[in-house]
Amino acid sequence: MVSTTYKKFSVILLLFLFTGFSADVYAQYEIKSFKFKKKNRKSLVVPFKLVHNLIIIPLQINGSDTLQFILDTGVSTTIITGLPNGEELNLKYMKELELSGLGEGEAVKALYSTGNTLEIDGAIGYNHEILYLLDDVFHLSSSMGTYVHGLIGYDFFKNFVVEVNYPKELLVLHEPKRYRRKNWKKRFSGKQKGIVPIEIEKFKPYINASIEQENGDTVGVKLLVDSGASHALSIYDITNDKINVPNNTVHSFLGAGLSGDIFGEIGRVQKFNIAEFSFDKVVTSFPDEDGIQRALDYSDRNGSLGAEVLKRFRVIFNYPEGHIQLKPNSNFKKEFQYNMSGLEITTPMPGMPIYEISKVRNNSPAMAAGLAKGDQIIMINGVNATKYSLNDIVRLLHSKEGKKIKLFVQRYNQYYKAEFILDDSISLANQENSNTPN
Repeated sequence: MVSTTYKKFSVILLLFLFTGFSADVYAQYEIKSFKFKKKNRKSLVVPFKLVHNLIIIPLQINGSDTLQFILDTGVSTTIITGLPNGEELNLKYMKELELSGLGEGEAVKALYSTGNTLEIDGAIGYNHEILYLLDDVFHLSSSMGTYVHGLIGYDFFKNFVVEVNYPKELLVLHEPKRYRRKNWKKRFSGKQKGIVPIEIEKFKPYINASIEQENGDTVGVKLLVDSGASHALSIYDITNDKINVPNNTVHSFLGAGLSGDIFGEIGRVQKFNIAEFSFDKVVTSFPDEDGIQRALDYSDRNGSLGAEVLKRFRVIFNYPEGHIQLKPNSNFKKEFQYNMSGLEITTPMPGMPIYEISKVRNNSPAMAAGLAKGDQIIMINGVNATKYSLNDIVRLLHSKEGKKIKLFVQRYNQYYKAEFILDDSISLANQENSNTPN
């Protein structure tokens, strides 16, 4: 429940969940900085939860109970996407907005609030702007299997040097004026390693990278760095005539936009290069033009770099000095996988092990096995579904090609068995993985 008074006006907002998100509202006054609660503190360690590759941190707003927010470099203004557990929240003075976004649906209503106080354990920020969506159009809690209340981005990253340790699920926040760059050097040359310049445009970070295609062409791409997107790469092929959609793709649901679902092709690029690092056979989405038209009108980027790549590094986001720094971690050489089943699974009761099928991709192994939207999953490979988290199920569906999946489901008052084998329909000629530093 949100308590406040508000006025009404309209604005266009670009907000996109690509199993990730981005948003912009321009400040009418200067936002005060986040800062450490203890004076002279150099750094602060903040544990997080990693769900579907996304970083979830605890946050309080105006003295509220602890809420769960995705840390999202693709977001400029803090967004409350919903209060799924009936949480109470006292926001400051608000105005009503009508928001139009990606997808083909209608505008949605939101409240724009100013003068709010945000807190995490050990740090506090004053006078922050917040957008509160009146309808939970993203259903983040049901799709992630845990309560999620919103997204926080630029307001957080601009005030700290943010170090992300994905395997240990830890953030280290550094005071920028007292921070010294990590001395990650190449083994032989002694040069600084993994420094990637970023440009902050409209409160979001962009990098230059390149992709190599099936025909052998290398194409430079400008990418939004989007820690709030669980995919590896998203490439907008219509932004450059030299970008080709791979021969082997599947047409699939890619994510939910503010104004509707986003669909497109999923395939692989031969190679993705960033700084001195290269990745082979990277799973890449190529969204349909209708779903991204507003993004194309809004920026000149060629796509986005998501957390499936970022999680392969220790990442330091250093907005004050205009770069990110990358150091490979234990995830670096893992193969890039995708959901070969064709199933999208959600939970109607976040935090509870109750799972149902929300989408079935056409011509997928799951569709051939007779599974349908609305089926409730009772058992997975002979194990009661209550023994799995939603994150566990997602990992299972991203397993290697040839893995057999057996489901026992309830449809209305009847029960069905279904069996299928994960099939990689987007394979390239040479599937050997050789992710390497150059």
